[in-house]
Amino acid sequence: MSEILTNNKYYKDIADTIRQMKGVATTYKPREMAGALREMYSTEVEGVPPLTFPSNGNNLLNYRIDGASGGVGDRTANLLDYNWLFDYEQKIVNEYFNYIQITLEPNTTYNVTSDYNYDQAQNATAFIVVNSNTAITTANGGVFGSLTVTTTQDGILKIARRIKGNNETMVPKREDFENNSKHIQISINSVNDDNYDPYGKYKIPAIISGKNLANKNDMLQGYWAYADGTYIRTNTWICTPKIACKGNVDYTFQFANNSRWIGFVFYDKNGNYISTSNIQNSSSTEYRTYTATSPSNARYLVANIAGFPGTESTISVSDLINFQLEKNPTATNYEPYIEPTTTNIYLDEPIGANESKSLSDTNVNIPTINGTNILSIDTTVQPSNVYVQAPKTNNYNL
Repeated sequence: MSEILTNNKYYKDIADTIRQMKGVATTYKPREMAGALREMYSTEVEGVPPLTFPSNGNNLLNYRIDGASGGVGDRTANLLDYNWLFDYEQKIVNEYFNYIQITLEPNTTYNVTSDYNYDQAQNATAFIVVNSNTAITTANGGVFGSLTVTTTQDGILKIARRIKGNNETMVPKREDFENNSKHIQISINSVNDDNYDPYGKYKIPAIISGKNLANKNDMLQGYWAYADGTYIRTNTWICTPKIACKGNVDYTFQFANNSRWIGFVFYDKNGNYISTSNIQNSSSTEYRTYTATSPSNARYLVANIAGFPGTESTISVSDLINFQLEKNPTATNYEPYIEPTTTNIYLDEPIGANESKSLSDTNVNIPTINGTNILSIDTTVQPSNVYVQAPKTNNYNL
């Protein structure tokens, strides 16, 4: 049967096309052709994150997140369940509200955010009000984006919707919230997260970043991090702000200019100075790249750049051509800095050991960047394994 298929004209035409596109002389069996085609248009990588792979800026073609003991996925911070209905009604000075009452922790400060409309000029549009077990009033509890509120000893909060006012054309509807077209979120103030999360879900943030860790536009022109970690002002130096790093990792920065003094300063998780590693030379030696291994307790680093003291000229951001900071023992081809993007995957339950979730399960697309991609999973319990299939750019002449 295999011989018949191999000699089939259609299979031979497909095999010839694959060979022509790839520039090889490989003989393909029919069952190998799908894999050969997939290999030309995608990259498949798997392992414990972070994963590094090339892509063309489109969404991942597929992915699979394998669970672990303890469950992969953290409970969302939102404490407000939309299933708690706005059933009560209270009238205050010609303004009508309907509200719910919930009990949280006593004497605790909460952050309340809402994207429900409010038109201060008209003083009439529907909006959200939150008070701590007092009569509902807009005086100190109106949410025009974000506010903080502290519960009293009983821990009670009243969350109200203004439903009528001088202009009654914008009466809120319950289905606005049930369909998630409008949002309210209550979270512990220390969480400090204004991004809306649905109630009662488990969140898996998938973060895509590039290999270049430093945004040149954030450079501190006219400063350098001194040996004790303090910042010294001088026009002849330039440095990065503090950038998150890990311990016992090789970091390399490079640029196309010349400098006679370059190096790193490392800090711990609290921003306290640990150590300095640099190259300085009084001769005409000029450096364009530098690598150092971070101390085991390092959590932040700063990259310093300058000429030799007394002879160097002023360094500006525009002088730094192809500046790149990467987690690598050697300098690799330059790629511009790209702001990391986070895609949140929400699940009803965390992914346990011997369980997995793929694109077909979550229906959540993860976008990539054009170039080197680094995929991290920001959960308390890390996945035991992650598989990705990423699109790649190929120019084939047929």
